[in-house]
Amino acid sequence: PDMKEDGSMVHCMLIGIDVTTRKLAELKQAQNEVYYSQVLENLPLGLQQFAPDGRSMDMNTMQREIWGDAHPFFTDPGYKWLRDPFYRLNGLAAMFEETRKTGKTHKREILLSYREKQVDNITRIYPVYYEATVFPLTDQQRNMVNLFLILDDITEKKLSELSLQKSERLLDNIIENLPIGYIQFDNFGFIRRINQTQRI
Repeated sequence: PDMKEDGSMVHCMLIGIDVTTRKLAELKQAQNEVYYSQVLENLPLGLQQFAPDGRSMDMNTMQREIWGDAHPFFTDPGYKWLRDPFYRLNGLAAMFEETRKTGKTHKREILLSYREKQVDNITRIYPVYYEATVFPLTDQQRNMVNLFLILDDITEKKLSELSLQKSERLLDNIIENLPIGYIQFDNFGFIRRINQTQRI
């Protein structure tokens, strides 16, 4: 309003500024954020965002399923997972700390939990393995803003690998104790296996 000295209004002035470009850019950014959040939400692996001090900030649905409803992430607001003895033992806490210290991505296989499986009246407990990746997100000044954890279930692969190693050890044991000499060569002519009888 443009006012007189006596307080009465003379007229009003309207100023308009074209903000179309800015508005379109904001809408596009909002659409991109929605798109990327949907992509992250529907990943076939767990994704969790942490503050540099280790506080859990956000995670996708798959990660929530991996932890389970009873996990302290959901039940204990002051939960310090980096001090949890289990995560210190399985190496997950060390991966996080190393990434925080070096700013580099770290990846390794970890034993994350155990599952129960009912067969008739028998409950079997078996290990659950994940490939864990911890990587940092930095700002333009290269300061660490967040850390992310990706968990990919590799239980089937890991159990097959362990079973193969067990079979290999069993075969070595059988060959070592054969009452006849046994020697195995590879295709280059190098000895691959030899038992005690053959050595004698």
